[in-house]
Amino acid sequence: MNDKNSEEKISLAAKDLIRIEKKCFYGAEPERDRLKKMRELIDRVAKEVSGDN
Repeated sequence: MNDKNSEEKISLAAKDLIRIEKKCFYGAEPERDRLKKMRELIDRVAKEVSGDN
């Protein structure tokens, strides 16, 4: 049950990140770097939760 809750939170975070990326497409380099790091962290946590690691 906890895994399902975690997966839902990750999914919502990923959707929010996509929205942020679309708004900041023309942003400065530091903003794009932060977004890239957030995306990588979400991917890593999603793999850990799903047990693909």
